[in-house]
Amino acid sequence: MLDNLVLDARLRSPKVIAGDFNAWALEWGSRESNARGRSLLEAFAQMDIVLANEGAVNTFQKGGSGSVVDLTFVSPSLARGMSWCVSERYTHSDHQAIFFETCVEPQGKELSCPKPKKFSGWSAKSLDEQSFLEVWLDQPDIAGASTERSVHLAQCIAKACDASMPRRCSFPSRRPNYWWNDELAGLRSACHRARRAAQRAVGRVDQGQKECAYKAARKTLKLAIQRSKTKCFKELCSEADINPWGSAYRIVMGRFRGRSSPQITCPTLLLKIIQGLFPQQEESTDIFQPPLNMTAIPPVTRDELLEICSRIGDNKAPGLDGVPNKALKLAVKSRPDMFTELFEACMSEGIFPAAWKRQKLVLLPKLGKPPGEPSSYRPICLLDTVGKMLERVIYNRLLPVVEGQGGLSDRQYGFRKARSTIDAIKLVTGLAEDAIHGKGSTSKYCVVVTLDVKNAFNSANWNLIRKSLAKIGIPAYLAAIVDSYLTERRLWYDTDDGPQEYVVSAGVPQGSVLGPLLWNIMYNDVLNLPLPEEATVVGYADDIALVVVAKHLEDAELYSSEAISAVKCWLESSGLTLAEEKTEAVLITKRRKRNYACVRIGNHIITSKPTIKYLGVVIDRKLSYKQHLQYVCDKSSTASMALARMMPNVGGPRHTSRLLIARVVTSIMLYATPVWREALWISGNATKLSSVYRRTALRVCSAFRTVSDDAAFVISGMMPIDILADEMANIYNAKPTSSSSRTKNAERERSINRWQERWERSGKGRWTRRLIPAIKEWLERRHGEINYNLTQFLTGHGGYLQYLHRFKLETSPDCPNCNGVPEDPEHVFFHCPRFVEERRNLEETLGEVLVPENLVPKMLAHQENWDAVNSMIASIQDKLRKAEERRKARSRAPHIEER
Repeated sequence: MLDNLVLDARLRSPKVIAGDFNAWALEWGSRESNARGRSLLEAFAQMDIVLANEGAVNTFQKGGSGSVVDLTFVSPSLARGMSWCVSERYTHSDHQAIFFETCVEPQGKELSCPKPKKFSGWSAKSLDEQSFLEVWLDQPDIAGASTERSVHLAQCIAKACDASMPRRCSFPSRRPNYWWNDELAGLRSACHRARRAAQRAVGRVDQGQKECAYKAARKTLKLAIQRSKTKCFKELCSEADINPWGSAYRIVMGRFRGRSSPQITCPTLLLKIIQGLFPQQEESTDIFQPPLNMTAIPPVTRDELLEICSRIGDNKAPGLDGVPNKALKLAVKSRPDMFTELFEACMSEGIFPAAWKRQKLVLLPKLGKPPGEPSSYRPICLLDTVGKMLERVIYNRLLPVVEGQGGLSDRQYGFRKARSTIDAIKLVTGLAEDAIHGKGSTSKYCVVVTLDVKNAFNSANWNLIRKSLAKIGIPAYLAAIVDSYLTERRLWYDTDDGPQEYVVSAGVPQGSVLGPLLWNIMYNDVLNLPLPEEATVVGYADDIALVVVAKHLEDAELYSSEAISAVKCWLESSGLTLAEEKTEAVLITKRRKRNYACVRIGNHIITSKPTIKYLGVVIDRKLSYKQHLQYVCDKSSTASMALARMMPNVGGPRHTSRLLIARVVTSIMLYATPVWREALWISGNATKLSSVYRRTALRVCSAFRTVSDDAAFVISGMMPIDILADEMANIYNAKPTSSSSRTKNAERERSINRWQERWERSGKGRWTRRLIPAIKEWLERRHGEINYNLTQFLTGHGGYLQYLHRFKLETSPDCPNCNGVPEDPEHVFFHCPRFVEERRNLEETLGEVLVPENLVPKMLAHQENWDAVNSMIASIQDKLRKAEERRKARSRAPHIEER
């Protein structure tokens, strides 16, 4: 906090810094100096400021004692003639009021002007909805041209925000946890008020009453937090089952990756990066101004506006206007006509307001890239949400025209509904499989070339976008407003010298609503180039894959070179640059005559590699996907080892949390499963993948590494990886023909049945099989956490003499109280006389004589039964552990005496 304070205060002159620093130092009248006081003095020594406190009057009073913790520091120019004193006026607080007065009198020269202030909007967590609505609904209706209306709308919203929320500080704040909500925020405020009331009541008659009220408020807050955590965590787990790349994945990987790098603020370095990322291009002087037919412009309906509003996330970062999305949605829902009329005016006039074309830059560093280079950052543009709403209105009218007959190519899979990376990969690999499907001389050669475009989205040519829109034949009003959208755009970024502005003349903003669609429209021509008949271009956003199939290898090489040359020429004419050094090729063939191809790109020739990576999938020359599975195993193993530190067998997160964390490894493993599922039919590949998956399952159920994979999967609730892969592939293949939710439920039922059949046939984990015969009942239980002790009992791998003797850690496997009877979990829990008292108490609690076959069903019936069994197992395990320690101590004693 001190570093941020000093950094911000350096930009301001003259300055006053005042606050409750809770620090002691002899310099301001404390009886001694502590660490906080020394840190404060060291930090403020970097600035030209002086201490304004006078005397040694306590600024904090409580219970008959006090201290000087409220400090005031000012610039030397303000200290001249300054009066400062501690007042005895009542303040409703333990802190005394402080009054000071000063005047600025320049001597010889004027004071330096303050640097431009960084403004980051309002604090949405403090939004008072009632106050916002009172001010907002009192604002007059908007009239005039669209530009004037947009300015007036921004002013009205700003007034309502000022009345209902405090300004947000420029220091970065920690994002709230996923389980935090408005109810908890209100309960926390009530708890804080009760705590302050209890502190002020010390020594008064009502002290006991205030303390009881504070304890009750604190207990209410804790219970509400527990309920919210439980509810939200269950929702998070359910979402992880449906979408493995959703919120659960982001939360876990956020913890795994750690904190992000701080933003660059050096003006010179930032300008160099921005000039590299946002190249300047010549703008067209011919502004499109067609005659507008008012009757042809479809109106913006209230339902459409509310649907657009529902897409806006409350926690998404606002643009330069700083208006929180939560407040904006409140404004839209209370007065939708104001927004619909404004958006209709914008489309009828063909004007996209300039205020909504400002974009705030955020640079996201790429992992493993050198800092300071433009290519080491991914630029994200934060736009005003009102402008993004207008973009959505335009998008809803432009998309049907573009997707209609003669619109976008069917081979473009990026930024399109119901299309994904898997579709693009399937098309590329499908063409290659068809080429090598034949035998002997009937098979063909297939060359796959992946092309990379440098800084593609920020280099999109605006003139080419306009021409592409005209070629499609969009309505005149859409052409006009898109033309306005692509002119006079400004980029704002924060530096140590204050906010700076940069003129943008090309590209589509990464973070906008309309940008991806405009990119696809401009990029569509490269997918429709007149290439050789044997060549196919597949696009995913800016990624291009060329697939060339030919009977002879020489023809495949020639057609590949021609196709690359045509694509390269189109890119250069469009203002884009092909990254030749990143171009890769692979020759896919079954023939053994030659297993490589040579392809010309520009002025040099590249030789095909044994493998290439396309959209995250490693494609090899035989389409065996063996190298991809090795790549997946290495990647998931690294993640598994890192996550293992978060999941020790003893302690660490509870079982449900472990299961959620493990889904990160599962998501990495199962990416693009429909493409490579058949590779798991080879036992070696399946074993390799399952070995990594098994280690994660052992961590989830806190089991020893000697536990079989079949038992570990059942106890942890993690479906075998090959069955899970088949399920995901079947869901993908059935996607176009049936309901998504119905298909997922049917496939999950089929997968559980397969797992159950395998569990019954397996020769491993037979003790676990006796306890948990039905997998579905175990998976669908609504209570019960697995832990270290319970897993030892369920597997039989733990502190039992039979297990310890098996690994030569004990001399005999027999129970010390029952001669000739092995000490295993069944004997200890159900028969051993050492634990007869615990067994009797448990059976009285459960109301039934226990045998291995009915123990788990009784545990699944009620939470109380589960807790009672778990408690007895923990007690038995503790006694067995102590007995083992005594045996080890006796075995060490003779050696100690000999020494």
